[in-house]
Amino acid sequence: MESASLPDLAAELTCAICLELLREPVTAPCGHNFCQDCLALYWAEQRGASAGFSCPQCRCFWAQRPELRPNRVLCAVVAGLGRALPGEGAGDGDGDGAGDGDKAVPCDACPPASAAAATRTCLTCLASYCGPHLEPHVNSPALRSHSLCPPLPDLAQRCCPQHHKLLEFRCPQHALCLCAVCLLEHGTCNTRTEEEARGQRQEELKGEQKEMEFRLMQLQHSMERMQFQKEHVKDSSTKEKVAVAAALAEMRAMVEKEEEAAAQLIEAEESRADSECVGALADMSEQLELIKEHRQRLNVVLAHTGGIAFWQRVEELPDVGPDAAKDRPAAVEVDAWRLQLISRAVNTVRSRLAQQLKWPLERRVRNLEEADQAGQKPRPPPQTPVPEVTEIPEKPKNKPENQPNIPPLRNMRAKSTGPQRLPATDAERQKKPSAPRTRQDFMQYNCKVTFNYRTAHKKLVVGDRYTSVCVGDKTQSGPEYAERFYNCCQVLGLQWFTNGRRYWQVGVQGPSFWAVGVAGAGMDRSGSSSRLGRNGLSWCVESFGQKLSAWHDNLQVQLQVPQPQAIGVYLDFEAGEVAFYSVGAAMLLLAHFNGPLRGQLHPACWLCSSGTKLTLGPWTLLSPGTTQSPPPARGHHDPGLFALRYSSLFL
Repeated sequence: MESASLPDLAAELTCAICLELLREPVTAPCGHNFCQDCLALYWAEQRGASAGFSCPQCRCFWAQRPELRPNRVLCAVVAGLGRALPGEGAGDGDGDGAGDGDKAVPCDACPPASAAAATRTCLTCLASYCGPHLEPHVNSPALRSHSLCPPLPDLAQRCCPQHHKLLEFRCPQHALCLCAVCLLEHGTCNTRTEEEARGQRQEELKGEQKEMEFRLMQLQHSMERMQFQKEHVKDSSTKEKVAVAAALAEMRAMVEKEEEAAAQLIEAEESRADSECVGALADMSEQLELIKEHRQRLNVVLAHTGGIAFWQRVEELPDVGPDAAKDRPAAVEVDAWRLQLISRAVNTVRSRLAQQLKWPLERRVRNLEEADQAGQKPRPPPQTPVPEVTEIPEKPKNKPENQPNIPPLRNMRAKSTGPQRLPATDAERQKKPSAPRTRQDFMQYNCKVTFNYRTAHKKLVVGDRYTSVCVGDKTQSGPEYAERFYNCCQVLGLQWFTNGRRYWQVGVQGPSFWAVGVAGAGMDRSGSSSRLGRNGLSWCVESFGQKLSAWHDNLQVQLQVPQPQAIGVYLDFEAGEVAFYSVGAAMLLLAHFNGPLRGQLHPACWLCSSGTKLTLGPWTLLSPGTTQSPPPARGHHDPGLFALRYSSLFL
């Protein structure tokens, strides 16, 4: 009964990929068991067709690669079954009897038409025998010395076609399998047994397989890095386009403002001259009426020329004043001298702008690049001298004395104070987004980040498509990269940020010996200053045992808050802000740093405990039934106990 159940057990312990007994079995999350190498090879081939991972047996799909570990209990069961069934166990190690699955090997002693299934193969007789025909090898003392093994379906291929002997040896120099007679012809060759040669070659192939897997991982990581650089280039160029467009729009606004000011000055001069003309016309009209009235009276007096009445009428004539035309200006004109100054001031600006735009933009950019490389002040392109209005010229001496005085223009030479930014208008202030406060506000700045295995300490294991990290049981082997950390168990993110607003989350599982932070690309990779928060190029929130604290520039501030399950990291380059939040039903501000941010900033993590695991990506909020609800969120700019602020330069 026990022997009858062994085949059924062997069928249950067969890998669905290679159809052999399990070798180093691992269990998928769906419950099916496979050989570790078979499943890894299947997933490596599957990556070309889909972005996820699936079970080869039930097709259960996972977006991220499941973490697989050898099933020790199943390994022991398979090993025991292999000892109980030598025919099955041989396929696990050296390949004898493997390859045809359940196909039976016919007995060579039976008639071909009705041959029974062989139970053993004699390597001395080079024949396979069923149970009855195998009895002589069991009972006869002369045949007991023959070497028996499980049935071999490829026995004909194991025989030397020339000498009809078993191929028991291997010649690496000639790449041939040899029998005992052929061995004499290769006496000078470094021959060895076929089993030894096969074992050595299998070890070489396993090493080559591991190397291919490592090269595949490197290539995939390099492709992800290049894809990120492509997105970064596009994002940077877009931002520069917006900045250039804003600068040109500001220049257009200044030109329009200058045009409006010049028009106002000219209109003021026109209004002044026009008002003088109107006043003069009013005086002339009044004088005209007086003269007409006096002329009419004179006509009446001259009509009565006789008698004393003439003198009486003469005495009644009113006294007419002096000729007002003598005090009237000869001509009313605009102040050509003032209009000339306005025109010269505008032409000065136009000439300078024309001289700058005369040279192509590419040449001006190259000039700035050469100056930056030489560490000198940019040399302006050659240009012809432009007349500049530095002082107000004297008034013309031939100006009419009765022309009204015009207040002089101010000195038009501007002091060189360097580029200055105009104050933001109300419309610009309204366009600027407000600081995020809720989790939904932060998620609009969420960005995908992954770990860079080239920076990871050799004790760290990066998995789940470079989104999780934990401390391994032993030191990992790998190349000595220049960007790798050597003293602290730390790893940086593959992506970096230089502008804008950025946000990402890190989930925490396991004991409280970890740190989540941000680090500059120039951070040390060895020594005491290479740990997060112990230098001026990194900021972090660190959990050491039951103590939670914030670190920057080797300064520590202890935080009196519960241990978080997820950390949200927020960067704002324009505001010079680095902030850490405890992500839960509400956003709890843990630490807040202020100061200018420069250079490339990477996500960074530190681990100390072997049971701790950090995972990048959006973190699931606490369910409504959770008993330990997070404390209420404090304000984004809360100056309370949990905020840590620095005013000094960060980088």
